[in-house]
Amino acid sequence: MKEVRKAWAATSAEGYGIEIGTDADDGTANMAEIQALSDWSEAKYPAFWYADHYGESTPVAGSTEGWYLPAKNEMVAVIANITAVNNSIAKITGATALTKQTYYRYWTSNNYAAGTSISARKCAIFVDNGSAMSSGDPRFKQSQNYVRCIRVF
Repeated sequence: MKEVRKAWAATSAEGYGIEIGTDADDGTANMAEIQALSDWSEAKYPAFWYADHYGESTPVAGSTEGWYLPAKNEMVAVIANITAVNNSIAKITGATALTKQTYYRYWTSNNYAAGTSISARKCAIFVDNGSAMSSGDPRFKQSQNYVRCIRVF
């Protein structure tokens, strides 16, 4: 379980300026929407591509498929249970614990168009001393935020 910094999407990506991936509870549904876009590629959707290919290099035995970028509420649940999650992650050789630093941002698979109100935008989860709050201006999807893949077991 590793994390890297990637952009959500390139500014030239089809999914950059449209409302897509709006399921706040199901990252697999959002991932499928992104993968269905005509320009699906590593260059256009780096965070999603990383999640989709994460299993090829994961240190977790027997789990090469099914990794995805979590939806907003999935990531909020992970952050709300950060101590228990990190205790489990600590049992995996070479894994990286979730970070509890101010302004540490993890991408979610959610995206809202530029016209959406700021309070409704949920692209990134900010971890501030272990608490989560929603934010994310869709015009900043090219920013390098942290990617933490998850998998349904």
